Amino acid sequence: SIAWGDAFEHYINSCLSSAFGKDFYPNPTDPKSKQEIADGIIDSSSFVFIVETKNTHWTYKTMVTGDLEGSGSSLNQLFTGKGLAQITKCIRKHKKQEWKLPIEMKNKQFIPLLIVSEGMPEDAYNRRLYELTAEKAKAIVHEVDVLPFIILTAEEIEILEAIATEKRPQEAT
Repeated sequence: SIAWGDAFEHYINSCLSSAFGKDFYPNPTDPKSKQEIADGIIDSSSFVFIVETKNTHWTYKTMVTGDLEGSGSSLNQLFTGKGLAQITKCIRKHKKQEWKLPIEMKNKQFIPLLIVSEGMPEDAYNRRLYELTAEKAKAIVHEVDVLPFIILTAEEIEILEAIATEKRPQEAT
């Protein structure tokens, strides 16, 4: 549901804010168009993570077997109309100077970061399927300053938050 998705995004943003402090920009908007650029941006010394959070649900069969048959709507949410496609739009609009990111980009690489509510089948076969799905949707930017996308779960974000709050935010990136 939309309400749960909004609550999930708010929760993840609070975790990222706690972990990265002033280096996390929740729901940044382009100053000119006033459009939301992404769910968040994490700035580090060498990388800029463009963040999209998605509340995905996998069937019991998918979770047990890793078989993604029948998981089309979750895959679409992650790679075609939303998720990675939104990140790609952000990167492309920035490169065309249509959108201005709230950070300095000199000598930095982009890392698309999808944060999902539930673990996903992440074996090599399914990773390739995710890449092919994203490729088919034209949701991958093939440029030297854009690295392959990363998928993290809410649990992994909570671990990053714990590390960063115990140590320093720089150790989490």
